[in-house]
Order: sequence, then structure tokens, then C-alpha cells
Amino acid sequence: MGRYITAPVERWRPVFSPRGRFRLGIHLNWSGSASARWFDAEDAGDVLESYSPVLTNGTAADVRTRVDPEVLARFLPLFRISNQRRTAWAAHLKSLGYATEDTALGTSCRCLAAGSAPQRSCCRPRGAAWP
Repeated sequence: MGRYITAPVERWRPVFSPRGRFRLGIHLNWSGSASARWFDAEDAGDVLESYSPVLTNGTAADVRTRVDPEVLARFLPLFRISNQRRTAWAAHLKSLGYATEDTALGTSCRCLAAGSAPQRSCCRPRGAAWP
């Protein structure tokens, strides 16, 4: 899309720690129905899903406010972002001293739904330990 990725230049701690239901600002998440823009903080998949619009459309201030860098580094392959963004985020997080998972997983993320065959898509973590 030609948009630059903006990221904090130093290690950070997120200001926003969601509880209950929450939604992002319209400048981050404008598509879909009004009800589809709500996320549940108790659902790890929802929290991870809320990171993708911030990583794609947000500024460094949005990232500092809403994204936990340790969670980002740990689950980077699962985010619905382009491979170029994923690679850039992985390099940036590593430069700040965060341990990142293998970014190659982002291009072939496969989930197994109960009783179904693997599907090629970025997916929500199933049974993953949540910090």
C-alpha cells in the first residue's frame, strides 16, 4: 500500500490494558459493521486481532499505547498483516532486544479446527498460553 510503518524507537510498555469489551479508534479500524469492531479483552484471539489494525494503520503513539511488545514478538506470525510488515516488525523488535518467534510461520500459518484439515490462513491461537 505504500504506507510507512511507524514504530516506537525505544522499548515500551503499553498504556492501554483492555478489560471487558473494547474497540479501537475509527482511524485504526474503520471497516466492517459497528458491532464487528468490538473486541473482548478476555478472548486472546480478539486481543491479537485488535493488534493487526494498529500495526497496519497506527502511528508510533498508537503502537506505544495499545500494543504489548512482548505479546507482539511472541505471536507475530499470527497477525493478519502483510509479510513485508511482519518482517519489518520482526527486525525492529529484535533491534530493541525482544525475542521474536520464527517469522517464516507468518507465510504458512496453519490451524487445525477440531476434526478439520489444516487451512492456509493466519489464525487465532488455539490453546496457546496467554500472558
